[in-house]
Amino acid sequence: MDTRKIFRIIFFILFFGGSICYWLFQIWAGSLPQKYTISTFHISYPSNGGPNADWEIIVDHKSYFNSSTFPKNRGLKEGKRYYVKFTIDYPSQSIMLFNNPVPEYVSDPPLDGWTLKELQKVDPLFIEKGNLLK
Repeated sequence: MDTRKIFRIIFFILFFGGSICYWLFQIWAGSLPQKYTISTFHISYPSNGGPNADWEIIVDHKSYFNSSTFPKNRGLKEGKRYYVKFTIDYPSQSIMLFNNPVPEYVSDPPLDGWTLKELQKVDPLFIEKGNLLK
């Protein structure tokens, strides 16, 4: 077997194997119990593209950062509060619910976030509409 063929096999395993493992982890993490919190986002322009929406959530006094492609032309504003859904066991796995801005009457979330039932008591109009990216 020549070196080029070995290189192609290794590349295929690393590139596609890593992508598949990450995709499977995302599906698995999404099936775990979730909670909700609040965050704002800011727009960044990374060197590999963009714009991105970046946000930080604080769960039990620990910060977690995440980002996603910024959904353009949706009337979203930096500094406005949006709900963020995160996996309880992996708070670094969060998704900002751009379709769910937080009403003014909702105060700051508890340190460990809200369950869906707790959030619906605080914001009776909350119905998860998902992320604009999906």
